[in-house]
Amino acid sequence: MKRRIGVGILLVVVAGLVTFVLWHRAAPQTVEVTRREIVQSIVSSGQVMPPADIRIDALVTATVTSLEAREGDHVKAGQLLLRLDDADLRAQLKQAEALLAQARAGHASVRQVSFPEATQASIQAEANLRNAKTEERRKKALLDAGVITKEAYEEASRALTVFESQAKAARLQVKAAKPGGNERLSAQAQVVFAEAQVAAANANLKRAAVRAPSDATVVERLVEAGESVRPGSRLFVLSAEGRTRISIEPDERNLAQLQVGQSALVSAEAFPERSFLGVLAYIAPAINAQRGTVEVRLDVPDPPKYLRPNMTVSVEVTVGRKADALVVPLSAVRGLESGRTWVGVWQSGKESRQDVTLGLRGDTQVELASGVSVGQMIVVPSAAPIQRGPEMPGGLR
Repeated sequence: MKRRIGVGILLVVVAGLVTFVLWHRAAPQTVEVTRREIVQSIVSSGQVMPPADIRIDALVTATVTSLEAREGDHVKAGQLLLRLDDADLRAQLKQAEALLAQARAGHASVRQVSFPEATQASIQAEANLRNAKTEERRKKALLDAGVITKEAYEEASRALTVFESQAKAARLQVKAAKPGGNERLSAQAQVVFAEAQVAAANANLKRAAVRAPSDATVVERLVEAGESVRPGSRLFVLSAEGRTRISIEPDERNLAQLQVGQSALVSAEAFPERSFLGVLAYIAPAINAQRGTVEVRLDVPDPPKYLRPNMTVSVEVTVGRKADALVVPLSAVRGLESGRTWVGVWQSGKESRQDVTLGLRGDTQVELASGVSVGQMIVVPSAAPIQRGPEMPGGLR
């Protein structure tokens, strides 16, 4: 009797196992197509770009008389950093100003004295020439009449030649001294040259007071009071203050999805629990052929105080967002490697193949842009690994 009971229990257990296996074969694991928000993002590591370094060199030869800034100081644009001895520079300026006054006086003399004098001399020379011509004609007539000798006529002819030369020289002098003439232009050129020397001397004098070209932080001071410097001597190294930027290099396959103006979530490896916003501001026009990447820069509108130049950061750029998408787990989609994607639709106790078109792709979820409708049950292949796109993780929200 006991033996029969044991055999019956064994048969019941075997029948249950067979039923369990058959049930699982008949009803595979499925997921429902739902409407949800999906966000596609690109994740990449990068660095905080250091602000521009400003290297300030001496532009004149002089001695440092006073220092007005030191390492670590925050300075404003135009703020005095150091002073140089300017005694020689002031003397050079005075000398240049004296040469300018002399040039201007020379130009005024040509305009007010030389030109009128040349004009008067030309008038007198023309009058002398007319008289000489009259005298030459008169004596020629007397010579022809036999009244005077040939020697007397030749004297008048020589005098005419002299007065013709004098008149010609006087005309040339007037031409040179009048506006546009060589003498006037030469005098004007001397004035322009002297004015340039004064401007250069003024500029050198201003260079004796070395000022910050922009808002910055003093990183290094390389001189001390009493030192002599010459053009090219390094005085300060400043770190310019300005917008905070981050540089990343995502894979070039993501280039089509990147656009200026996209938002990003950034976190520093030193402070992983804190995050801040960035905005994509620049996409390099060329690809790094060796790495197969493209440089992307982001602006940080409100940088946290703990951020430092060259910090390593993780950046998640949002490249796509859809509030009402048909979504299934990425593991339910087949044919990803071939590019001919499809899903298994479970209906009436059996699975049928359905080609689909993919839309946005998140970390573990994907949008089905066509081929299915909301509420359909999709078969999830057993032991299917979660497939991710190359450097394209995102989040489903």
